[in-house]
Amino acid sequence: MLRQGPYFVGIFLADMCRIYGRNHGKKLATLVWTKHLTALESTMASLKTTLTKELSAGLSGDLKLAESQLKRLNHFLHAFPQAAAFFLAGSDFLDSSLAVTS
Repeated sequence: MLRQGPYFVGIFLADMCRIYGRNHGKKLATLVWTKHLTALESTMASLKTTLTKELSAGLSGDLKLAESQLKRLNHFLHAFPQAAAFFLAGSDFLDSSLAVTS
């Protein structure tokens, strides 16, 4: 179940990219990025922080929720490389992702 919160926009954009595909999703994401950069960055930062905490918790955390959020977010990251670069900036998110797989 989707939790209400500041990262709702990121999940919404991910769902839109899933529905409209990479080309049309990229157009939508680019439009949002150019017109609402500050709001989108804070939204993605909140989502990144939440996912990092859930992944860092490992087996004691809610991995099913993190996995479902990552699956949904994947469509947005695929359609919009700037968002993927944002998530990979710094080592915290990548480190927590690797910690779960090892």
